[in-house]
Amino acid sequence: MGQTRVEIDANLSNNRDSETKVEILYPVNHSLISSTDYVNVTADITILGADATNCNATMSFSVADVFILNESESYTHDIGNINRGNNVITMWNMSGGIDGVTNITVISECASDGFIIENLFSFTIYNVSNQDQTSPTLIIYQPENNSRQNNPVSFYYNVTDRSDILNCSLQINDVVTNVTENPVKGEILNFTIWVTDVYNNWTINCTDDSIAKNMVDSGKYNLSINRVPSITTFVIDDPINLIAASNKTVFCNGTITDLDTYSDIVNVNASIFLNGLSSQDLLNTSNHYYNSSCTLLNGFGSDIDFKCGFDMTYFASNGTWQCNATVLDAINATNSTIDNTQVNEMLAIGVYPSVIDFGALEILQISPNDIKINVTNYGNIDLDLDLFAYADLYSDNLSMDCTKGNITYDYERFSINPGDNYNTMNSINNTDNAVHVDLNLSRRQGGQTQDSYDTVYWKLQIPMYTGGTCNGKVVFTAVNS
Repeated sequence: MGQTRVEIDANLSNNRDSETKVEILYPVNHSLISSTDYVNVTADITILGADATNCNATMSFSVADVFILNESESYTHDIGNINRGNNVITMWNMSGGIDGVTNITVISECASDGFIIENLFSFTIYNVSNQDQTSPTLIIYQPENNSRQNNPVSFYYNVTDRSDILNCSLQINDVVTNVTENPVKGEILNFTIWVTDVYNNWTINCTDDSIAKNMVDSGKYNLSINRVPSITTFVIDDPINLIAASNKTVFCNGTITDLDTYSDIVNVNASIFLNGLSSQDLLNTSNHYYNSSCTLLNGFGSDIDFKCGFDMTYFASNGTWQCNATVLDAINATNSTIDNTQVNEMLAIGVYPSVIDFGALEILQISPNDIKINVTNYGNIDLDLDLFAYADLYSDNLSMDCTKGNITYDYERFSINPGDNYNTMNSINNTDNAVHVDLNLSRRQGGQTQDSYDTVYWKLQIPMYTGGTCNGKVVFTAVNS
């Protein structure tokens, strides 16, 4: 067999282009990093071959948001010029993001790189886990430990955590009574429930939505439920008969029962008002009275009596009234009761002055001026008048009896209009024929500063054969208008 020989000439050179070698020092493969740990990626960049210029290193994640670079951080670091055989340590600072697993890769290169021989410019670590391993932070606002509360009870709390919150639950006497799914973290939240037992312990616990399902427990708090007082007996004056031109003290009385003992009662108030109104309406002496601090007395055990008085004016409206009493205990629990009464009608008047003085007159002379008699309504309904006169006895059919002779009814006259001529005025009459005066005098209204009154004007003529001193009586009778 023939052979051919080829001669090769080769010149070996000791020169080599720059080339980087990357090694990630921290973290290592399969690392588990807690979100609260200090987190960084540290890489060692070594130059193989010739001196290197304008070098950089770039880090990347295979899964986004598992870790998040710090605000001042960038993915690519400029590491400058590096001499052959030297190395540079560079570090990326970051924080934990979402729970998860990612690979981390660092690639480096230099402007002076040429032909790559060893392909060590990239380095990857695998399965680096970020996991929230810290329990949420739970703050309890109220109720305070060992407190007493009214039903329903509101339990206020705040929960914060790096992860979302999966749920929070309330336990009363070791029984889960309420669960809130996915509560909003960082806000004031509450459970509001009706608690059936008087004495209780309670706990709130919250679990985050991390892989670890971290949980926080508030620990046990003690709570007692306030027992709301009640008015077990209630009596109101009935009926109510007012007092003319004065005030009538009216009472609403009763007994309160509080199973937390009578000393828990701090106040009783009451309103009395005309039917059709309410205890929230404005106070008015015609139709609404209020006692802000009734009298408490005779406390024993769970019971205590109370007395609520009201000074009702003579012009208070007649009709059906209601008394509403409300009890208040030490932690502001209230309870009310209501009862009805009847305020009766009252016709009452005042007459002033009490003497109709016509002065000195001659025979057949008519009194020159009106004699004014004011009539005041001292009752609670509108009224008219019935007027009659007598000298000495109801049946004597005289207006006045004189030293000499007498004066009959026709000579004593009145009007409700000032300045009327004597001849147009009304004559007085006897008890059997009392003269009706359409006065239509209204009752005083709450808020008015003066009583309601009107005036009756009087004149007299002296008949023949009369002399001396004359005396008689005029009876003013209030009648329903």
